[in-house]
Amino acid sequence: MAAKNISLPKTLKSLLALVMVSAALFISGCVPKVDAVDYTNPNAVIIDVRTADEWNGGHIKGAVRVDWQNIRQGVASMGLALDQPIFLYCQSGNRAGKAEKVLLDQGYTQVYNLGGLVDASRLTGISPVR
Repeated sequence: MAAKNISLPKTLKSLLALVMVSAALFISGCVPKVDAVDYTNPNAVIIDVRTADEWNGGHIKGAVRVDWQNIRQGVASMGLALDQPIFLYCQSGNRAGKAEKVLLDQGYTQVYNLGGLVDASRLTGISPVR
């Protein structure tokens, strides 16, 4: 019996494309990788690693803005302890993931990528402000 050439409906093709993109984002670290973390820790620092324009469009209340490319110097200037909880977010989680790697390589032990602004707000329970 010969195999039939099956044509998939357009909506199914779109769904498959979405699944593939989602998998690629997951593998690349663009989604939050935070499990059980205490977001109410008073010693925790929330850092927005987006641009100033993105920050001005809305950010987590109480967050500090440090461009991801300056994360090493920015965090060092804050005088944070190496075991102090640091929560990072950006637009999609990609830049926060890069900043997370830099800080972990610097010896910080409690660095967490919260993903994008919407994810960070949902995870921490803190609404964005302008």
